[in-house]
Amino acid sequence: MKTLLFIGMEFHKKTRSADFLLELLEQEFRVTQCLLDVYAESPYSAFSAVAGTYDVLICWQVMPSRQMLDRYFSFRHAAFFPMADDCPSPSKPEKWYPYRDFNIICFSSTLGVSLKAAGFSARSIRFFPAPREVADWGDPQSVFLWARRKVINCRLAEQLLSNVVVRTMHIHKTPDPGESFITPSEDSSIEYRYSSWFSKKEDMQKEMERSAFYISPRKKEGIGMSFLEAMAMGRCVVAHDHATMNEYIEHGKTGFLFDLKNPKALHIEDVRVVQRRAHQFIREGHETWEKEKHHIAGWLVEPVRTSRFRLALKLVLRFFQNPGKTIKVLGVDRQLLAERRKKQTKKFG
Repeated sequence: MKTLLFIGMEFHKKTRSADFLLELLEQEFRVTQCLLDVYAESPYSAFSAVAGTYDVLICWQVMPSRQMLDRYFSFRHAAFFPMADDCPSPSKPEKWYPYRDFNIICFSSTLGVSLKAAGFSARSIRFFPAPREVADWGDPQSVFLWARRKVINCRLAEQLLSNVVVRTMHIHKTPDPGESFITPSEDSSIEYRYSSWFSKKEDMQKEMERSAFYISPRKKEGIGMSFLEAMAMGRCVVAHDHATMNEYIEHGKTGFLFDLKNPKALHIEDVRVVQRRAHQFIREGHETWEKEKHHIAGWLVEPVRTSRFRLALKLVLRFFQNPGKTIKVLGVDRQLLAERRKKQTKKFG
């Protein structure tokens, strides 16, 4: 069985957002995990414990420098799974350039199309969780909000749903690192309930099921596991109009989208109709995912298909915008490339 090194984030041990991919990879590869504390002073100190040679190397969301990767690892194939909410803009190809010999697999079609247009070896695939059997569609006067980022907060939820009778709002009060919590309006008539980290994911899902509405917690998402699981439970998701939310939610049909820069009260006639459509959409999407997900293992070991012409054109255009950074990236990369080829020849022949 081929060996695979999975480099990800320690924080995802809590959110379990990478579990579905790890389970898939373990069917095809002997997987070694290296989870980084990206908020630590030396986040890459964990590399020394797993240094070595692998058939496949995967970077999940994190983008270590190529110098760092080459120092600790040798590999035949490499892939990068970027998250649309936490990656450089495709309009800055110099930041992606060190990964041009990686296959880039995107769960955001918007990001995948942009990277492919820039010349990188990029593919897109949409993840769909398994739909849950809906025994209760939840209280139509109740809202569940996961307070992860202060910009998506209970006061915003109050404004968006001001045309709806909301009697209770459950706030899962677990801000992301570096984020703060925004308190409810003092004059609000809503009854607020709170929770922190649950011991089991199923306990959180049970709490979510009590409400018909679910507020997507961030202004953009990589995969969007939280709101997708809410849709899979038949909840009506309210989300900022940005990837990946707007790649799944059709406004007024399978959920509701709003403009964070100009939020307005939503017009919602029958939340039950939207809930049922969302649940059916996830059901159909999951059937497609189950058929297509096995392509990922093959993509990991496929030849990299970078378009040198497109990439060179993008870099030339970028040079005129930011010559200093572009020259620096290309200069450092030339030196690393020569060292990398020597190392790979020695290891793999």
